[in-house]
Amino acid sequence: MQGISRVIPYFMSGFSLFALISLVLTGLFPLSIGIKQYWPVLLGASLYLPIVLFVSNRKNWVYFGQLSGRTIKSLVFASGLDWASVLSFFLLVGYALGYNLPIYDIIPLKGFSSV
Repeated sequence: MQGISRVIPYFMSGFSLFALISLVLTGLFPLSIGIKQYWPVLLGASLYLPIVLFVSNRKNWVYFGQLSGRTIKSLVFASGLDWASVLSFFLLVGYALGYNLPIYDIIPLKGFSSV
């Protein structure tokens, strides 16, 4: 049980990566004002991964200091792959239903719906 509780904080790290991508997309592309107004939410969600990485690199903390760098990278990669799969399925269902919106509109929208 203790081993599982050490990896749980990394489950949302992929979401944090996609929140960062969404934050960049809201600055680069002309999105509707309804989407752009949620940039503080994306900023907060994108800060999750750096905070978890900062805490997990404290070797003097017994709880988090026991994971190797390779394990942390694997957990972040697996979480990113999981969230990419969720986003892909979300896009696939939208296209199957006839919604042909640009991907730069969909990624932030999916991010908001997950918060």
